[in-house]
Amino acid sequence: MSWGPFHEQQIYNRRQDIHAVYGGQQQGGICTPSRHAVIIVFTGSSGEQHGYADGWSSEGVFRYFGEGQVGDMVFERGNRAIRDHLVDGKDLVVFQTRGREGVRFLGHFECAGYSIEAAPDREGNQRSAIVFELVPASSDEPVHDEEHRPDEVELDVDIAGLRARALGV
Repeated sequence: MSWGPFHEQQIYNRRQDIHAVYGGQQQGGICTPSRHAVIIVFTGSSGEQHGYADGWSSEGVFRYFGEGQVGDMVFERGNRAIRDHLVDGKDLVVFQTRGREGVRFLGHFECAGYSIEAAPDREGNQRSAIVFELVPASSDEPVHDEEHRPDEVELDVDIAGLRARALGV
């Protein structure tokens, strides 16, 4: 599967292949280009030092921690953009940071909802963290990063139900 110029599981250069084309913030995990109808999300192990624990649930949902390194997370900037992307008519695409190798395109997703969970911030203090529930948008079959795929779990995701929940229908 692909989205725009990106093909799933392919490696890209974040600055040359993404920001040079779409613009947007070059630092952080949520990029909101002003001239394109897309929200670009970056996930990776470096976020763990800030209390982020992104990864696949046993239901085949990608749990993505919102932005905000200290204190409670709020629905501003990137967090609001992810939550409202369907209503705003914007696509949501996810890349996994692979260090010097670049970023791997995980696919085109939709935000099916979110939860507020207790999690440590960058300073080790407990806070309320926004955890988005992202589901693959292009098919009924989940697309997974093999490093984070749950072992021996039958994946059965009600995509239509999750989309309806995200839209508040």
